Amino acid sequence: MALRGRSAWTPPALSPIETANQQSGLGHQGQHPHHGPRDLGDTPNQRAERRGKGVTGGKRGGQPGHTGSKRGLVPPEQVSEFKPLFPSECENCWASLPQTPGSVQRFQTVELPPLKAHVIEWLRHCVTCPKCNHKTWASTALIPSSPFGPRLSAVIGLITGVYHLSRRAAVSLTADVLGIDISLGAVSAVEERVSEAVKPAVEEAWARLDEAPVKHTDGTSWFQASVMCALWTIATSVATVFKILSDGKGKTLAPLFGKQLGILVSDRGTALKFWAMERRQVCWAHLLRKAISSPSATARQALSGTSCSNTSPSSSRTGTA
Repeated sequence: MALRGRSAWTPPALSPIETANQQSGLGHQGQHPHHGPRDLGDTPNQRAERRGKGVTGGKRGGQPGHTGSKRGLVPPEQVSEFKPLFPSECENCWASLPQTPGSVQRFQTVELPPLKAHVIEWLRHCVTCPKCNHKTWASTALIPSSPFGPRLSAVIGLITGVYHLSRRAAVSLTADVLGIDISLGAVSAVEERVSEAVKPAVEEAWARLDEAPVKHTDGTSWFQASVMCALWTIATSVATVFKILSDGKGKTLAPLFGKQLGILVSDRGTALKFWAMERRQVCWAHLLRKAISSPSATARQALSGTSCSNTSPSSSRTGTA
C-alpha cells in the first residue's frame, strides 16, 4: 500500500547473478572473510560431497565392502636378519617334530639399530730423527677442519633447514637421540658449512628457472627485530626455489627472475609489473575471491567471464597454470 502523499517505491530488479549471490549468501562474503567462497550457504550434504564423503548415516570408519590397506612386506634382499620359528611338537599327538622347512608365513618388524656416536680420534705423532735428533710432527692435512663429520652435519642441516626445528631443539635432539653434545654456536657453524656444500646445487636450480616455460610465484613479508623481511618462492616443474629479501619491491624482485622468459603465474601484486602483461597468468583463485567478495559490476563481469578491473584482458587467459 502506498503512503498518502507519496508515490509507491519499487526496489530495482536484481540480475540473475545478484539473485544467486543473495540466495547463497555470497553477497555477504565481505562480512565473513574467514569463510571460503563455497562455505557460505552450503548444506552439510554439499560440504561432505565436496570433500568426497557421502552422507550415508553409517558408523564412522571402514564400511562393509571397503578394501582395507596394510603395511607391505619388504623384499627378502632388504631384510637384515631372519629368525626362523619351528613348532617343537605336534599339536595333535604331541610327537616331536623335525625342523624341516615347509609352508611359511612371513612377519616383519622394523627397528632402528642402537644409535651411538661414532667418534674418530686422530693421533698426531711426533717422531725424533735417529740421525739428527730433529723432531717432526705428522701432517694435519687429513684431519677435518670441523669436529662434526659430513653425515652428522647433513642431519643437523636437515632438521633445522627442512624440518624447521629451532637450533635449541636441534641441540636437544642430538643429545637425546644421538647422544652427541653440541652447542648453539656449533649448530650455526654447521648450518653455514652445509649451506656452502649445497651452494652448487642451489645455483643450478636457479639457473634452470630461466628454461621453465611456466613459473609460479608468491611472497610474504614480516618484521624481524623491527626490520622488514620478505620471503619469495618461484616454483616450476623442474625446481622450486626460495629467497629471503630485504623487501618485496619490484626492483628487488626483478633480478630473481633472470631473463624473464615464459609465463608468470601470480596474484595481482603491483610489484610484478616488470613482467610483460601479455605473458602473465593471474591466479584464478584470486580473481574468484575478488569477484565473490565484491558483489558489484566488477563481480558480475568476472563471474560472466569478462575482464576484471585492474586486470588486462590477457590476464584472464586460459594458458597453462
